[in-house]
Amino acid sequence: MLDHIARNFPLPSLSNAEFLKELASYLKAGEGSSSVHLTHKRLLPQSPATADQLSSNVISHLTSFETNTNTYYVLIRAKCEEKTLTTAVAPEELGDFWTKYSQIVKSGFKLKNKTK
Repeated sequence: MLDHIARNFPLPSLSNAEFLKELASYLKAGEGSSSVHLTHKRLLPQSPATADQLSSNVISHLTSFETNTNTYYVLIRAKCEEKTLTTAVAPEELGDFWTKYSQIVKSGFKLKNKTK
């Protein structure tokens, strides 16, 4: 599954289990003293646009939209200092991944006490 993604997308991809393991170790090592940036977005295949395909400031508005029935992977990134972790999660694995991911994130972040 990740081999297919790696062929179509030039990204350093970890398996979901490796990503979660590395993320947990980063959050534990930081002990709240460093920033961790977490992002996630839909992963789309790259299709290079040519000059012929680009319009010249003309926007055509569609009168009707087709229903999109495609499924997409979700790209998850975690950046801590100089290192970036990347994984792609299949739609059917999202439920289990989000459960484990949220537990790791919640346990890894320290909350600051409210100052009065």
